[in-house]
Amino acid sequence: MTPRGKDKVRLPYPASRGQRLPAQPSPSEAERETPSLPTSLPAAPAKPTQPAGPWAPGAGGGRLISVGKAATILGLSVASVRRLIWTGKLPVLRLTRRLQVDVRDLERLIEQAKDRIG
Repeated sequence: MTPRGKDKVRLPYPASRGQRLPAQPSPSEAERETPSLPTSLPAAPAKPTQPAGPWAPGAGGGRLISVGKAATILGLSVASVRRLIWTGKLPVLRLTRRLQVDVRDLERLIEQAKDRIG
């Protein structure tokens, strides 16, 4: 059995022995100068106008979205969206074993909620 502290590993760099690290060479004048930026940026290409929202064609979504994505859009929990489904307020489509929400039904639910408040 070895006494404590005898089997410590010493690190190979000088800082492990309390010594200072060697000074780094200073950059030359050419290295210190920052490259100049262009004064004008190229014009961005015009984008066609698309409907906004996470289900828009450019956003990688489709007409049918998952219950989780519907919860994100509505700002609710998944359990709250499932409750809307179970009470019949939000129609769903079952493809295989997954529940899918039509974005048109989701928009209709939002519009109905606006009408009830106002």
